[in-house]
Amino acid sequence: MTRTRLSGLGLLVLIVALVSCTQRGRDEPTPEPDDDDATDDDDFGPDDDDVTRPDDDDFGTDDDDFGTDDDDFGTDDDDFVPPGDVTVIGEYRFEYYIDLQNGIPWCTQVMQFTGSASFGPDLVPDCIPCTGRVDFAQGSFVDVSNPAVDPDHCDPATLQAQGTDYGVRMTDPADYGDFSDVLGLIDSDSLGALGLDMTTGFDTDSTAAGREAEYSQFGLDFTHGGFVNADATSLAGSAGLEQITRPPTPGSGFLAAWDIYLDPTANSYSGPELVGPYAGDAMFVLYLSEGGTADGLYFSFTLTATP
Repeated sequence: MTRTRLSGLGLLVLIVALVSCTQRGRDEPTPEPDDDDATDDDDFGPDDDDVTRPDDDDFGTDDDDFGTDDDDFGTDDDDFVPPGDVTVIGEYRFEYYIDLQNGIPWCTQVMQFTGSASFGPDLVPDCIPCTGRVDFAQGSFVDVSNPAVDPDHCDPATLQAQGTDYGVRMTDPADYGDFSDVLGLIDSDSLGALGLDMTTGFDTDSTAAGREAEYSQFGLDFTHGGFVNADATSLAGSAGLEQITRPPTPGSGFLAAWDIYLDPTANSYSGPELVGPYAGDAMFVLYLSEGGTADGLYFSFTLTATP
């Protein structure tokens, strides 16, 4: 894993982008054509604007907008009723390093969570291109790190004593709270249409096509870019994430932060929503200067979405 350094702010000496990672990539399948460019899929009139039957262009959400679709009247263009809100359960992993530059780990803090995800346009006010969002149930975060059970786990008491308890701080809305706030999602196809390179100033392709190609080398499917609210109270906002990642649109308060992907051997779903198990890798690492055992920190998560 290659990392390039950038100057940071405050306690966080550096934020650095991940230039490459051994957990990346594949080419996303070509999406099915929309039914709006041909005869309609309920076979009830010359097109799907007819008023004889309720269909997906009847002034409501359609099956391509992740809402109520026209499966009631025949085979639609994807033969699948996209999920509405789904339940998510998962865990964040905070990987602390004694020597981040040389990849020497110290311990891993594991924070479990529950929440929900929803899909469609206009769900994240400051992220216009977002096609979905994950909301974390406040109060659901639990530190399940236990070195007596797993020797690779951190001792929560040690982290607290050293002032490096980022698992708690980043999931507490009263503190940094980055990972307890809404997570904006842009699916791979929409990200490609947007033409956004999610990182800046690095010799790496962080477009949807670039991520797909990189993850495909390891038999994985890049599915979404994840965007976090980087206001002044957040860790991302105070430590200079805007130096290395881009907002979805100019002037947005959200910044790219996560590569989200699935393992097709465990999850065959290929739609723009979240269904089944996924994982996320942070686009950045943190160099710490609190003076404790750890000098760096890396983030990842896993979640399972159930309709």
